[in-house]
Amino acid sequence: MIREALFTDIDRIMHIWLTASTSAHDFITKEYWREKYGDVKHNYIPQAKSYVYVENGIIQGFVSIVDNKYLGAIFIDIDHQNRGVGRMLTDFVKEKYPVLSLTVYEKNKVAVGFYKKQGFKLAKCQVDKNTGEKELVMEWKASLK
Repeated sequence: MIREALFTDIDRIMHIWLTASTSAHDFITKEYWREKYGDVKHNYIPQAKSYVYVENGIIQGFVSIVDNKYLGAIFIDIDHQNRGVGRMLTDFVKEKYPVLSLTVYEKNKVAVGFYKKQGFKLAKCQVDKNTGEKELVMEWKASLK
């Protein structure tokens, strides 16, 4: 089941964010992610519209949308990856938001491939000023029916 995230979900969301971030981005130090934790928890997540995927009472993943168009985060608990949760969350937000954009590190090949399968197209390349890593800006637009 997908539902809007509640304030009481923040600790589970942050656990998923930190473990999945450090796992997926082994080319960036774990310390970087730990330093970002407070900002993500207290600023980013509260400002975003977030949705969680819950099964058997456990949040297995979440997606966050900023300004009704930026897919700022989609993270799946490492114990529940490769089970379709990311696709379900992506499909869910694509039904709600007709235009989405995101940034993804070029070295995160799994995520880049995932977004391509979900219909996102490369818009441009840039460098993340915080990490010095190359990132891809990708966009998706709903087709007219």
